[in-house]
This record gives sequence, structure tokens and C-alpha cells, in this order.
Amino acid sequence: MNCIDFFIELQEEQLKYHRGNLEEILQIFISSNSSQYSYYQGFHDVTTVLLYTFGLNEAFNVLDKLSENYFRDALTYPFEKSVNIQLELVLKILGHFDQPYADAISTAYVGMPVFAVSWILTWFSHSFKKMATIQRIFDFLISSPPSSILYMCAATILISKEKLYEIADDDLDIAVIQTYFQKLDIEDPELLISTTIEMEKQLDFQKVIESHTSNLPDDSVFLRFNKKDKRVIKNKYYQHELQGESQNLLNGGKPDQTIQEKLIKNVGTAGLLVLLGVVSYKALSRKKI
Repeated sequence: MNCIDFFIELQEEQLKYHRGNLEEILQIFISSNSSQYSYYQGFHDVTTVLLYTFGLNEAFNVLDKLSENYFRDALTYPFEKSVNIQLELVLKILGHFDQPYADAISTAYVGMPVFAVSWILTWFSHSFKKMATIQRIFDFLISSPPSSILYMCAATILISKEKLYEIADDDLDIAVIQTYFQKLDIEDPELLISTTIEMEKQLDFQKVIESHTSNLPDDSVFLRFNKKDKRVIKNKYYQHELQGESQNLLNGGKPDQTIQEKLIKNVGTAGLLVLLGVVSYKALSRKKI
């Protein structure tokens, strides 16, 4: 909680109030789901964002729905049956777009890019510092299939390639990679989101699963959704407006400022886009998934 910009600016008494709400919602949630879920380190980061965005009462309902439809694997299974497999899938996705780079990452981490664990478990809320940025990430992921977080992790690694190699002097080792990604932060999430969407369009998740040797649990949330599933509301603006821009980025191009200006004009700020996440949540909550 202390790492996000909004909470850094608060007085101790205000922080105490927010920590109290966080403790309350987590205790109620975990105790009411004790037969089904087990708390994992980082779940409080997700809860913090929901508390700030929705308030105490609504945050509990959203947390319950997100846990069921997005975070259930990590809440239900040990890491070797959930997060570890997801990390392998991140490398699989990355390899489709840049196999030598994926191999370098895999070699440094012996096949397990652990720097991305918190990205998956907290939807980047443990890594990024600006609440507006985190809200925009949540908005996109709530409006997308569960597999989108894996594509977003791969996109984060991919768009970091140039800077990472500059620091590493063409020799990627675990110390350089770990230090770089531990300090990683972004202020404008649109490049990351548009790259994620383009990667999803070019590589179907079903193909990723079929080509991977480690199996996800049969009831994994990652196997319950697909891109054609109308229970998930996709961001239509991104699908059409950013198609060419995302392709350009995947090919090593630079962000188009006119596209970013259109984004602001058409869909507003990250705070407004969180409302789209609420719409997506309500659409999901009306369905028995």
C-alpha cells in the first residue's frame, strides 16, 4: 500500500484507516472462502486497488468475482501447479515473437522467469507506482480473458528488450535482468496494452496451451475463456483503432502520438476507464460462469 503514489501522500492516520479496511476485507474474504482459497503474498495488492477504486462494500463483491474468474488458480493450487506453469507459458508466448530473446531469458532463469511472478499475482499493482496506471491495467484485464495477463507479461518483457540489452551490454544474466525488472515502472500503459492486444491477435492462446508440455489444472480459469467468449467484454476501441499501431510496435517501431491523442479524446482518462471495468464485472456477475 505504501508504494502506490496515492498512499505515499497520505498522513499516518489516513494510512491507518485504509490499512484497517484492507485487513477487514481480507479477513472476511479469506474466512468465508477458507475451504476453497488460500491467501498468497500479493493478494493484498489487488485488494488495495479495488478498495481505492470501488470503496469497501463494492470492493468485496468485485474481489469475490475476480477471485473466481481470474485469480482462482493461485488461490487454489500450489505454485508448481499454477504460477510456475503460467511463467512457462509467458516464455512460450514471448518465444513466438522473439525466440532468441526468450531463450536468453530462459537460460538466465533456467526456464522460470521469476521476476514476473508478482506481475501475474498482482496484475502489476505490486510493481507500478501510479494508481491511475494500475487502474488502467486492471480495466483492461477485467475486460479480457484470464490469459491476457500472460500476454501482458510477455509484452512487458518484449518492449523492454532494447533498454535491457543496453544495460546488459549484450550479455543477459540473471542479476542484470532481475535488477532491471525490479525497478521497472511505467507512467503510460497504452503502449503495453496495445502490444498485448496485438500479440493476442497474432497468437491464439489455445495454440500456446497445445504446444506446451506442462498441463494446467483441468478446472484452470485459463481454460474456461477464449477470445470468442461473449461473457468477456473486449475494448472495441483498441481492437480497431490501435490495430496498425500495435503491429508497428511489435516490429520495433515507435509509438504514434496521434493514436495516443485519439485515445484521450475518445475514451478519457484511466479513472474513467475503470468504469468500463465495472461494466465488465457486472456483465460477468450476471452470468453463471
